[in-house]
Amino acid sequence: MPWKEGFTKILDSLICPDGGGIVIAHPQWSHLNAEAICEMLDFDDRVLGIELFSNGCESDYTGACESLWDEILRTGRRCLGFCVQDHLKEARWQGKIVLLTEDHSTQGALKAMREGCFYGTILDDVRFEYVLFDGHRFQAACDHEMFFQLISRRGVESEQWGKLFSFDVKEDQYPEFGYLRLDARYGKRNDKLYTQTIWL
Repeated sequence: MPWKEGFTKILDSLICPDGGGIVIAHPQWSHLNAEAICEMLDFDDRVLGIELFSNGCESDYTGACESLWDEILRTGRRCLGFCVQDHLKEARWQGKIVLLTEDHSTQGALKAMREGCFYGTILDDVRFEYVLFDGHRFQAACDHEMFFQLISRRGVESEQWGKLFSFDVKEDQYPEFGYLRLDARYGKRNDKLYTQTIWL
């Protein structure tokens, strides 16, 4: 069916009215461009974002779409990044989100998804211990040494190695940066963490 009709049917059947929503699945594998995704995001606030990493699509190099994500974010649109396992391979899930909520009910989980209170991970062998931004300093910590990349509308703003990340931001840089998001890669292994976007 046409996507607008499908989206309407999904949104009319949400489990809870203030949680959950629509995630645009494997956009690169589906050959969706940024313009098409932006039209979908504009359809309703409950269209939450895109499938940022899909393990089932790695064989044809469409499993990750970070550059597409940033292209969308540069338009100023809210677009959450989800990591999802489409198919179980080698008895291990790859691609998941870690919800940041104390309410472990179904409604609490769906509200956390709607509000972007989660981060993405591929293998889940590493974790963020905290991610903080007080308006002047972006800080994060992981439980292993990681290769951090802080990304803004302009591109990569900082690269650091270690368990801790810190980057100072001046208020007059807000218009240039637009947003900040942090990636953290674990060594040479195919494991990575993705924060959601902090808008400036």
